[in-house]
Amino acid sequence: MTESTVPAALPLFYKEPAIINVEQHRNLTIAPSPKGYSFASEAHFVMLTAVEFPQACREYPILFSATDDGTVRPLALLGIQQGENLYVDETGAWKASYIPAYVRRYPFIPAETGSPELPVCFDQAFDGLNIEEGQRIFDESGEQTEYCRHIQAFILDYQNQQPPTAAFAEKLKELGLFRHMDATFELNDGRKFVLQGFLVVDEEKLARLGDVAVLDLFRKGYLGLIYAHLASIGNISRLVDLKADRKDV
Repeated sequence: MTESTVPAALPLFYKEPAIINVEQHRNLTIAPSPKGYSFASEAHFVMLTAVEFPQACREYPILFSATDDGTVRPLALLGIQQGENLYVDETGAWKASYIPAYVRRYPFIPAETGSPELPVCFDQAFDGLNIEEGQRIFDESGEQTEYCRHIQAFILDYQNQQPPTAAFAEKLKELGLFRHMDATFELNDGRKFVLQGFLVVDEEKLARLGDVAVLDLFRKGYLGLIYAHLASIGNISRLVDLKADRKDV
C-alpha cells in the first residue's frame, strides 16, 4: 500500500492543498472562480510543457529558466516585472486565447505518491468551492462523477508531459545551446524595465551544430519546438504594449 501526501513545497497559486476523498468531500462542489483568473494575477511566468509550444508560441514569450540544481524548464512569460501578470485584467479575464495548462489545472494538483494511480488534491483556499453552480466530485452513492474523472484524466495527462519536456530541455542544455537573455525596455512615458535571469536558445550555436546532432534533434521532434521558442520571443513586444496600457507602475 502506498501513502499519498500533498506536495511538500507548495507550487504557485496553491495555499491549502488537500487530497480528495469521499469520506471528507462527498458533498464537495467546484465551480470556476467568481473572480476569474485573479488567482494568477501576480504570476509573471508559469511553467509550460513541450506539447503546448505550438499554441503558446503565438501569444507568449517562451523562455527557459534554470533551478538551483541546474535543471532547466520552459516557461511562458506573463509579465515584465515580478508580481505581475499582464494577461489578467482587473476583472479576472484572461487576455489571450490560449491559457497555459498550469493555470487551467488550478485548483487541482496531483498528490505525491509512488503508485501508478494518481490521487488528486484540490486547494481548499479556492473561492469556487461549494457555490451554487458548482459540479459535484462524488455522486449520492459516493462514486466519482464524470467531472471528477475528467479532472483526473487532465491531471494525469499533464503529469505525463513532464518527462518528455524535461528530456527536451536537458538535450538543449547538453548541446550547450542556451545563452542568458538580458533586455531593457523603455516605454513611451519614460519607464524602464530590465528583463533578466532567463535562458534562450542561441541561434548561432544552433547553426554550428553538426549534421548528426541536427538530425537527432529533428527525429526527436525537438527542432520544431526550438523554432516555436525562437519565434515566440517576438511576443515580448506584446508584453511591452500590455505594460504600457497599464496605469500602475
